[in-house]
Amino acid sequence: MKQITHIIRRSILALALVLGFVVSAQAADLDFDLVNDTGYSIKAVYVSPTSLEEWGDNILEGKLKDGESLPITFHPKTTATQWDLRVSWADGSGDVFWRKLKLEEISTLTLQYDEKTQETSAKAE
Repeated sequence: MKQITHIIRRSILALALVLGFVVSAQAADLDFDLVNDTGYSIKAVYVSPTSLEEWGDNILEGKLKDGESLPITFHPKTTATQWDLRVSWADGSGDVFWRKLKLEEISTLTLQYDEKTQETSAKAE
């Protein structure tokens, strides 16, 4: 039963992705590099249009160690204007979220952690 429910959810997410994207002849460049400058390893990365409630699959294979970067690329006809990002820490300390990112304005997104404030931030370039 769980497997059927999972298949149905994935099908609904795939349909929502297809219906949620506006195809245009001049699609925005949404590709960016995610840089881990936190001092900790990341075990999962999720990127989803802000308009969707589901995250989809983890796009990270293995771990993204401190100091490493991950190139994130999109299909050329993908044109959602706002995106959400979620990362999960390898040490199991929970997830961090960034909402409504305008990826067409970002070429590099560097994640940083401040031990004093215990806050994770993202610097967009």
